[in-house]
Amino acid sequence: MSSPDCSSAAAPAAAEPAKIEKGTIRFRPVGDEKGIPERYRLEARAFDFEVEPKTTLTSIDVDVFRVRFPSPVETTCRENNTVHAEYYRPRGKGPFPGVIVLDITAGDQAISRAIATHLASKNVAALFVQMAYYGPRRPPGSDLRLLSPDYRHTLAAIRQTVLDLRCATAWLAERPEIDAKQLGIVGTSLGSFIGTLTAEMEPRLRKVAVFLGGGGLVDAYYDEPRAAPFRNLWEALGGTRER
Repeated sequence: MSSPDCSSAAAPAAAEPAKIEKGTIRFRPVGDEKGIPERYRLEARAFDFEVEPKTTLTSIDVDVFRVRFPSPVETTCRENNTVHAEYYRPRGKGPFPGVIVLDITAGDQAISRAIATHLASKNVAALFVQMAYYGPRRPPGSDLRLLSPDYRHTLAAIRQTVLDLRCATAWLAERPEIDAKQLGIVGTSLGSFIGTLTAEMEPRLRKVAVFLGGGGLVDAYYDEPRAAPFRNLWEALGGTRER
């Protein structure tokens, strides 16, 4: 199967933000990674980040920032190689618990922004992270998505997102206003699957909350008549029910 199209029209150059915080974070694995599947292991590394103000939610004393840092995985899609996030920071010195927030499959960001806003209003700092090929990580006008009939693309995007989130966890843990011992992750729908998977791979994420999660997808849907086109494509690519 051919790779998904990552082409896009050239976007106009954006004006330089007036105020940008820049820094470097060092990711260090916690303990021995031998218990983590190889595809989700992440070696010690340093990565640069940028933070710029987005807006202030004056009614709840929360400041919102845009956060950017390079993905530890480089793909053929330039836009996808930068991780984008929104940081909802309660005002005050803290220390605050920190939570990563993940979106749904449709991904218009409304649900995750609402969750992040609510958490921050309760003095829980929230980092809404865009998964691979979501939001600004998808070229304008492109059909590229995290989930694809090409299962190889999907598995690669899931791996990339998990590694991105491990870096995002390190970023949260290094913030002076964050209690690094009180980190968690929350996801809705697709985000619930990615969130639980990430928490299994990243020991710093000690608390997990999922909304609209599910399980037993193969047993529930493999023989469903409406799934036939997808099942036929999967089997044509060498897949089986057991696999």
